[in-house]
Amino acid sequence: MIEAQALTKRYGHKLAVDELSFEVRPGILTGVRSPEIDTLRRALETNDATASIEEDGSLSVRGADEVAIGELAARIPVLLHELSPQSASLEEAFTELTEESVEYHGVITASTTAPTGINP
Repeated sequence: MIEAQALTKRYGHKLAVDELSFEVRPGILTGVRSPEIDTLRRALETNDATASIEEDGSLSVRGADEVAIGELAARIPVLLHELSPQSASLEEAFTELTEESVEYHGVITASTTAPTGINP
């Protein structure tokens, strides 16, 4: 497990991160495809797993491995088309945690000369 508490990062006088705390637990994210994805999502959440429907229609599940998901689907019963465990990276976790608070800034400068090798 990785745990961070009250992280603050400054670039000169600019505050970039203020008091960020998070925890990343070891585990597996499992992708699931099923024609009855809503039924499966509700059943998983009833069993303390976290499940969210992705843009492509698949279900991302945390808190239950592929064996537990398969056994639950057999009991309900719900047909499964795919169960694919995926390891989550720290970078993905950090990006997910900070996606609402990151701002990107850039500056466009005009050049009066054409780049080498290009004729205007």
